[in-house]
Amino acid sequence: MPHSGSSKRRNLNPSITYSDFVAISQWAKRNRWQILMAAGILIRTLGYAMSRAFWLDESSLYGNVFDQPAFDVMTQLKHEQVVPPGFLIVLRFTYQIFGQNENALRFIPFLCGTLGFILFAKFCKDHLPASSGYISAALFAFNSDLIYYCQEMKPYAMDLLCSVLVLRIFMKIRHDSSVKWVSWEIMMIAISPWFSIAGVFNIVGLIICLGITFRHNLQKIKPLWIMTFIWGLMFIITYAIEKRQVSPQSGLWVFWDFAFLKWNQPLQNLALLLDNLINPLHLLTNIKSTPIMLAWAFLIMYALGNGSICLIRRERDLFRLIMICFAILMTVSLLKLYPTHGRTLLSITPFVLCVFGEGLWTWTQRTPPNLRKLLWLLIVTPYISFCWTSPFYGVRPVLYDGDLEPDHFTHAFGLMSLKPLK
Repeated sequence: MPHSGSSKRRNLNPSITYSDFVAISQWAKRNRWQILMAAGILIRTLGYAMSRAFWLDESSLYGNVFDQPAFDVMTQLKHEQVVPPGFLIVLRFTYQIFGQNENALRFIPFLCGTLGFILFAKFCKDHLPASSGYISAALFAFNSDLIYYCQEMKPYAMDLLCSVLVLRIFMKIRHDSSVKWVSWEIMMIAISPWFSIAGVFNIVGLIICLGITFRHNLQKIKPLWIMTFIWGLMFIITYAIEKRQVSPQSGLWVFWDFAFLKWNQPLQNLALLLDNLINPLHLLTNIKSTPIMLAWAFLIMYALGNGSICLIRRERDLFRLIMICFAILMTVSLLKLYPTHGRTLLSITPFVLCVFGEGLWTWTQRTPPNLRKLLWLLIVTPYISFCWTSPFYGVRPVLYDGDLEPDHFTHAFGLMSLKPLK
């Protein structure tokens, strides 16, 4: 009988053996994509549920939502705001139904940001090598800016979703023998000018890249011509509306002058682009030591260069799309049509993460085992960037440029000071 009692106690309190850990590890490896997607959705949902108070920029936009006619989008907006008209209409209808409810007014950005993550993860799984695709999807899942801006009453999450749709549409057309113009993804792209500003540049890049890729077989993309016409018409209408939202004497472009690339200031341009590794890419974070930051940035750029070479060899058309979209963004910045900084560049993040994931994985495989762990430290920062920028709760610090983290390179090179406002 004592032996029976002892056996019963062991059954009630089973010890975890090494084989159990192996089984758990194997299960996690088999289901790693499902685990990653669940974690990314959970993080965004928790942040959304925190219902933090409106930030400065959200409050400025809210002044154009509070007690305003839903379809009055042709008048100049208060507080120097430029907002896609469709997004503004949806916010005003939401206010009329729910009042000043932060969660209700942030629901569309939350939905778009979360959907963008899900679609990007599926894109990485379907079209990128298993390991590098998983790295890219994981960086997307835990990126502070991508988490934060799907919880903010601003249209940046829509910019992000448009970019992911551009990637998915291009790869589908690239690999499918037949093209159907009536798909929910293409329909969303067609009406996107009503909800996204920065998404326009990547859609133009998509149109150009499709024309180059299928220049010898334009009949294949003939079903897309009508959608291109609809998108172009929507863009002209929304651009005319957005031009009326700010006065010619507005100080908006004066404020954003630091974020425009300058034809005759290469050092400032370089510093500005390097600061985008902090905001919004979060491939490194701000450290006071400029030599450490420069060395770190060099390693990041090396990984990006390595990823570019890999993509050119394996998927040249995808790399062409990424470079065309990047070139368009740089051009409009040089022309002072759109600022190149922080949250305004959220739309380019999926492209960069594709290249970085490819380059980092290839680089680690070519590195001696004793140095491989040191190299993997490169992705410690982006994986946990949400921990110190606190995108879940509270009101973030009011920096000069409104980013989650202070910039480093523009300040370190004495080009401007981006200190927190008192």
